[in-house]
Amino acid sequence: MATIKEARTALEGFKSCLRLEVMPSLEKLEISEPRMLDDIWAKQDYFPGSENGDWNPGVYFMLNAAGEIIYVGKASNNNAIGVRLSGYFKTDLTDKLTWRLSAHGKHKFKDCNPPAAISAIVISDYEFAWIAPAMEEYLINKLDPVANTVGKRKIDDG
Repeated sequence: MATIKEARTALEGFKSCLRLEVMPSLEKLEISEPRMLDDIWAKQDYFPGSENGDWNPGVYFMLNAAGEIIYVGKASNNNAIGVRLSGYFKTDLTDKLTWRLSAHGKHKFKDCNPPAAISAIVISDYEFAWIAPAMEEYLINKLDPVANTVGKRKIDDG
């Protein structure tokens, strides 16, 4: 399975397909360092892309405990990364600092180890939120995450 290092290489490949002279803000796209879910909950912190009350579109990665990418998803247009990620998790009713997978998350990760960390590519310029679906599809096809099952096909850069 792919790692964040391989995802960074794939992101550079994606950016090389764009006309960055027309969309210079996309030149700055980068993948955040993975954050452990337990740390996010223990600190009652925000998901990547929703810090400081900002709710940004982009692409997010879910990683297993070994640091392997198991899922790539997107948040575009009226969805924010934090909103999309919150659909996979819920807080334990008896302990607000404990998280667990929601019913949707349990279904999504039934065939692999559950996510332990998350990372994201935040698109801070809302004018380019539409790029998130293309970036997601490109990264899914390059990284082949086990929990992504729809639309997988190999892209030939040749």
